[in-house]
Amino acid sequence: MEKSCGFFLFGLLFPFQNVAINAPFLSAWHDLIVNGTSPVTIPHPLNEIPGKVDVQVKVNHGGQDYFFPGIGSGQSDDDILAQYGGVAYLYNHLHVRVFIPKEKSDSHGIGRVITTGEGSYSGPFFGTYVTGKVRIRVWKLSDWPIPNYEGRLSISNSAPYQNLSYCLGTYTYPDFVTVQLKFTDGYVTDASGVVPLTVDDGGMAASLTNTEHICGVVYSVTQTSMTFWSPNKNRDYVACISDGWGSSSFTYPSADIIVRQWILSTFDIHTDYSFSYQWGDVTTGRVPTLIPINLDNDIVTVQVKDATTSNGRMFLGAGSVTVGRTGENFGGIVYGYTNSEILLWTPNVAEGHLIYVGGVWGGGVDPVAVNIVQITVKVIKTGIAGSSMTTWANPIPAPSNITHADVMVTCNHAQYSCMEGYRSNGANTLITYDGTSWSTTTLQCSAVQKPVNATPIEDIVRFLKISKTNTSRYDRSRTCASDPRPSSRAIGGLLGAGVLCFITALIFIADCGTLLRNRKAFCSNLDNDDD
Repeated sequence: MEKSCGFFLFGLLFPFQNVAINAPFLSAWHDLIVNGTSPVTIPHPLNEIPGKVDVQVKVNHGGQDYFFPGIGSGQSDDDILAQYGGVAYLYNHLHVRVFIPKEKSDSHGIGRVITTGEGSYSGPFFGTYVTGKVRIRVWKLSDWPIPNYEGRLSISNSAPYQNLSYCLGTYTYPDFVTVQLKFTDGYVTDASGVVPLTVDDGGMAASLTNTEHICGVVYSVTQTSMTFWSPNKNRDYVACISDGWGSSSFTYPSADIIVRQWILSTFDIHTDYSFSYQWGDVTTGRVPTLIPINLDNDIVTVQVKDATTSNGRMFLGAGSVTVGRTGENFGGIVYGYTNSEILLWTPNVAEGHLIYVGGVWGGGVDPVAVNIVQITVKVIKTGIAGSSMTTWANPIPAPSNITHADVMVTCNHAQYSCMEGYRSNGANTLITYDGTSWSTTTLQCSAVQKPVNATPIEDIVRFLKISKTNTSRYDRSRTCASDPRPSSRAIGGLLGAGVLCFITALIFIADCGTLLRNRKAFCSNLDNDDD
């Protein structure tokens, strides 16, 4: 994929922007109930495709309100013999359409507004809800500072695995990422980081085999690249809200992906807490915040990074999850929040992983299964005008100069080449930056030596050149060769005599008419003289 360092160069000139993240448009709350109205259409006044949409779902548990994010595309339908749901959504320049499960008479799925994974997940409490409330928060792209990186690509059923390389200008993970899926009908939804279903088998009922949908786009982020997976078997789609999600049906076999990344300053983030976690660890699943969360303006994110390798892939948590069948691998972390804490649910069965991508996702390419992770919870402030400052990426330091060598830097790679008139000693010409320092090379470029007292090349050429009139070929072209063979002599004599006789005969014949006329005239003159 194509790399872009345009924003990196801009960052070198303008390392800080005194631009706050503006407050969002905030809608009223709308009631939700499984098998009730779906979709619920909530208008917004932006008159443009929002740069960021947050569908906020509120449920009550034990007298306390808890908030969960919407899930973008519905990742399953009602043909699964288990709980399915979450709040899916599509949006355009006029409104956000919110979808909740609406079970059909022939379905076997159990619809929920929010489900935290039944018995397959552990967390602060077991959450499964048939009622709730929803509102939308939408930001214009201009409400945010200029992204540190923006990229585009496409994904489809026929090409369900994609990579995108980029150059932020610093060896770090972005603080905030949006991944929008844009469709041909003008609607947009968001990609996610959780894979709940990985096998297309229609659940446990034989009559439902190959009838269920698995939909969505899952993505991961590293310091220099992003990876995207979508399902591509049977009736799978890049995005869908269909079959058990209400009166309207949407299925999309392809989408344009729009990626934006920001590196934010401490003024923009009032909670940024990371901790290591391994599958099976005992935890309360509650992360308190030192500063209260503004539920109207602040954005809560949970990032899960592979801790088994450097530059590990980072996935986003989700607000609800559909659990697969027994023995079917799945993965991801579910989260919710209040104004004072962030709550986490993690898989607790053998087939559940803290990070997982496999099965039908990406056509089986590049599977991921990780159970040792670093979890990062962040709360991003918006709507506090003039108090925040968004920072650009710190530039990677320039690699060392090598005498008589040129160097081309592409993100965290530097490629050396010897200048004209110099040659390499054969050492490695490519070095990389690991976030702390550049790797080393013993490359040296030495001048190409000329022999002492060497004759100039022009003199050598002049000395070697000869006139074409002094060549044997030229001499042969000017000389008739003798052929002593009798047959050649006979043919030459006869042919030569014949040619001479023929020419003489032609001259004689041509003059016969003139001779006859002159003879007649001569005879006539003689007769006159006799008279």
